[in-house]
Amino acid sequence: MSKLTFITLNCRGLRTADNRATLFQWANCAKTDFVCLQETHSSSEEEFSSWLDHATSSGCNKFGYKCISSPETILSCGVAILYNPSYDVVSCTRDQDGRLLCAEFSKDGNLIQLVNIYAPNTAKPASTFFESLYQVLDPDTPTVLCGDFNTAVDPIKDRFGCNSQSPSAYNWSVTLHHLMSTYDLHDAWRTIHPNAQEYSWHRPNGRQASRIDMFWLSALLLSCVKRVDILPFFCSDHSTVYLELCLPSGTHRGHGVWKLNTRHLSDESFVKLVSDVWSSWRVYKSSFLMLTAWWDAGKARLKQYIRVFSKKKAVSRRKLIVSLEHTLFHLNRRLLDGDEVLPIIEDVKSELEAAHRDEARGARIRANVQWAEEGEASTKYFFGLERKRGQRRIFISVKNTAGTVVSTFVGIARAWVALYGLLFTSQSLDRIEQDFFLNSLSMKLSSAEQSLCEGELTEGECKRALDAVATGKSPGLDGLPAEFYQRFWSLLGTDFVDVINFAYNHGQLSPSQGSGVITLIHKRGDRLNN
Repeated sequence: MSKLTFITLNCRGLRTADNRATLFQWANCAKTDFVCLQETHSSSEEEFSSWLDHATSSGCNKFGYKCISSPETILSCGVAILYNPSYDVVSCTRDQDGRLLCAEFSKDGNLIQLVNIYAPNTAKPASTFFESLYQVLDPDTPTVLCGDFNTAVDPIKDRFGCNSQSPSAYNWSVTLHHLMSTYDLHDAWRTIHPNAQEYSWHRPNGRQASRIDMFWLSALLLSCVKRVDILPFFCSDHSTVYLELCLPSGTHRGHGVWKLNTRHLSDESFVKLVSDVWSSWRVYKSSFLMLTAWWDAGKARLKQYIRVFSKKKAVSRRKLIVSLEHTLFHLNRRLLDGDEVLPIIEDVKSELEAAHRDEARGARIRANVQWAEEGEASTKYFFGLERKRGQRRIFISVKNTAGTVVSTFVGIARAWVALYGLLFTSQSLDRIEQDFFLNSLSMKLSSAEQSLCEGELTEGECKRALDAVATGKSPGLDGLPAEFYQRFWSLLGTDFVDVINFAYNHGQLSPSQGSGVITLIHKRGDRLNN
């Protein structure tokens, strides 16, 4: 299991050097992967970064935390996230009021969305604030939403000495209820401690307390929760809330599915490669007892050559981008020196833009995005979306038919087999009703029509069927889409028809022809129930 740890804390201001040194030294001792801070009172991102830099130079950040922040003023608000340097920041969104910081972090191919908030403490501004989260949260990414909510879920369980009916009281609102329901987020502490009464904020005189500092998690992360504790902190009237997740390590994955890059089909060198490889392979056609085995072996051989070709193309493309960037750098230096190189610079920029657009197009295809416009080819965006789509397909926990949450590969596989076995189990057949139905048919095929429907396929029939296939569809296990066969029909057509008719006469397709690729994708509701 892989451990992932978080702390959220309202630190009540870090304007003084002593407060900062104490806080960073404490965080250094805690060594959690993420420390989410509210009310930092930093006036700029640069200022908060300088605070952490000073802590590092003075030995108070031996853990090596990095930071992102959303500042406000020296008197109020300001949120920040200290994070383990082994994580990469994929994206980051801030508000203008120092109350919201939403970031996506990745490590070892896993993606998590961490949202740190400092909510207003009155109803109307708070509702407006929480409604703004709809513009920020990504429902397809595992989410940890934490911070100072400045409101309690249950006025009975989560407040002490507070008059919940007071005009100044702000209780869990309809807006918050809808937000958590929409994104399927759950109160981590209450899930682990369903009946406990503990509080994260205490009035200094001890007469009032509330549980307003919380972690809310995506449903798929709930089964990974190992600990959620409210722990006292010595420099604030807020306690820290500690969350520990144990994620399944070494998530079992198959060997992946290869897919041909259809852009190669217009490359003459690629066309020649395929023609040469297949022509040389055709010599062995009569050497195989099973024509279907020869077909699959030939496609496997072809795939090896194509992958080598694709890798060489990718390396050349990356080298071209690096070369163009270096050229552009030196041309700009020459331009500053007074050389007449502006037309050359424009040409290099155009080439560089085209190269990056080509990279983005590939990422866009892999991310399965159909709506991107030509002028919006942001390579970083599409690579991030590609990674996110891949993350979305991963299920680390599901409920089996008995309602038990299972997290192992074998457990998940068995749960899905059982579920789809129930969904697609054939029903008992009433032979009497079947015979009645068949005997009631008045229209029958003539002998000539029956002969037309049976028998071997012709090359013309197969070609017409191939031409009718829509482009852009995912291929089977061989990774070769319809566009490939359309482009090389003159080369492969006769062989393909021979193989199909061989399979027809022997009653068995080749392994690649008899197998398909099915991807299970979560669409809505609780991921544990999908």
